[in-house]
Amino acid sequence: MLGKHERRLAWALTTMAALVAISPLRAATLDDIRHRGFLVVATQDNMPPFEYATARGVIGYDNELLIGLREASGLKIHHEVTSLCDVVAGVGSGKYDVAVTALVARPDDPAIEFSAPVAESSLAYVARRDNGSIHQASDLQGRTVGVQKCSGLASDAQAQVGGSGGVQTGKVVEFDSVASAYEDLVAGRIDAIVGTSASLGLMARETSGLFQTGPLAKTNVRIVWAVRKGNQALLDLLNGYIGRLRSTGALARLQFKYDLLGNGT
Repeated sequence: MLGKHERRLAWALTTMAALVAISPLRAATLDDIRHRGFLVVATQDNMPPFEYATARGVIGYDNELLIGLREASGLKIHHEVTSLCDVVAGVGSGKYDVAVTALVARPDDPAIEFSAPVAESSLAYVARRDNGSIHQASDLQGRTVGVQKCSGLASDAQAQVGGSGGVQTGKVVEFDSVASAYEDLVAGRIDAIVGTSASLGLMARETSGLFQTGPLAKTNVRIVWAVRKGNQALLDLLNGYIGRLRSTGALARLQFKYDLLGNGT
């Protein structure tokens, strides 16, 4: 049987746990971050050319930009590699300071704010090359297409693939990971994947002719980083860094290295 002291301690611990469970995380301000000396950034694990998962860790375009941010800001980087949904939700809740990954800008997002673009890309689709019925975007009407969950592309896919004039609207399936979407594409459970031409084009080129890609829309999307809504000083830090890279030509050189200049940037 617990003594008086043990009961009080157990009650205190239970109360603290309950408060933590119901209290939202507070996003660290730039002053908080400078005081502790490091940024907590989140990156998804595999969205080439922006992120590559390798035996040496995650590398790629965003990760090279992240190295430069560490040098420019003087802050250490605590780098978390996780799913895209956790990246987005984690920045919105204050779990992570910055999303350093291939996000498509959504100005009306209620929880996060987006940086200046680190790249741009057109929207595209990828389909199996042996699917002789798909030659252009209009052939996707009435088909089942996949998008990555939390990418913000489901509405774009629905708008572009949705049928008109009596053609049945295509079904859009959201996947937890791009790898899962490709598995279903190879197996024939979906007809195409919708994403950025930067990522889909690279996949098509590196799979020995298994896939074909094509443009989905004429307008480009902005590839951005993100912070929690209202964290203006941190956003200004990111935008200042990106702006300096753009003005010196360093951003264009890095985009050339990762074959992003041909994707609308």
